[in-house]
Amino acid sequence: MTRSTQTRRTMLKAVGASAAVAAFAGCLSDDDDGADDEENGDDDAGGDGIEIDPGTTIMLEGITGGWEGLEPEEIAGETNPTLLLQEGETYEIGWEQGDGSQHNVEIWDADEEMVEEYGTELTGEPEEVLEFTASDEMAYYRCDPHPNMQGEIQVE
Repeated sequence: MTRSTQTRRTMLKAVGASAAVAAFAGCLSDDDDGADDEENGDDDAGGDGIEIDPGTTIMLEGITGGWEGLEPEEIAGETNPTLLLQEGETYEIGWEQGDGSQHNVEIWDADEEMVEEYGTELTGEPEEVLEFTASDEMAYYRCDPHPNMQGEIQVE
């Protein structure tokens, strides 16, 4: 074996290992062809939001790779579910610890700004549930430091 073959092999092993670690950590997106968008709660594939009844407490599991729906039952097991809410109605959203990382939940508008005071503090031990009134300016719920933890809000 020549030195250049050994170097190339070593480099390919390192790149492969890095890609595997990144994929495991949820750092790679599966949005390359849009095939999984609806399953992941991303409405870009034309899927509809999951209708949430007024007064419902929406609970999510905090996992850096994406919010996992817990409650209500309609969102259970969905990653970053799209929430269909009624304008002027009150809801609660909160999260439970899933991966040991610090998270928060905030509601953002389409201009990438947090809506009013709708956000919780970054913490590893969630205790707070955020109460909010649905309005047409709301576009997303997210964990501010983790870009994979974002789901769409649709308000009717």
